[in-house]
Amino acid sequence: MDKKKIILAVSALVVLSALLILVFSTKKKPPATDTSETSAISTSASSSSVSKENVFPSGPGGKYSIAQSSDQHKSIITTPKGERIEINNPNSIAEKKLDDKDIILKTANDYQILYYNYNEGPSFLVSILSFDIENARRLGEETLLSTLGISKEQACKLSVSLTVPKNVSEKASGYNYGLSFCSNGKHFPK
Repeated sequence: MDKKKIILAVSALVVLSALLILVFSTKKKPPATDTSETSAISTSASSSSVSKENVFPSGPGGKYSIAQSSDQHKSIITTPKGERIEINNPNSIAEKKLDDKDIILKTANDYQILYYNYNEGPSFLVSILSFDIENARRLGEETLLSTLGISKEQACKLSVSLTVPKNVSEKASGYNYGLSFCSNGKHFPK
């Protein structure tokens, strides 16, 4: 009888251990701007006009690259099409450097702008933090342009995501809206 209990207990532990390993090894978290409630990534919401794909896009058509300009305060991003766009160096204009690949460029009450550089190359994320999402978007986009020292046309060639966290708008959360003035820019849901 004791032998049966031991075998049953060991079997239950093995099954439970395997289940825990399976759950924790397959659960992947997307990159986020921070660990607070204002995280820009959310997957709950539904909208027929906006795709949930590519909240952090690789950009139109492939990889981007970044290189130091001859001016130490400038960087050059090369687009997948080979276009070179000179921007203010993210390291020089950083408000807060989180690590080598994640830099907060600007934080305001209405938005946060993050620069990140992973496998697909340099990208930017504008997170909307205000309930007045339309105004916050306008301010965030204007600040992105002035912070990087680029035009709207240049910004549209970069890999830029614009998102709304769930705690700001459950209806608008979980989508990449892009920049409003670019051809791939999407409207917020009504």
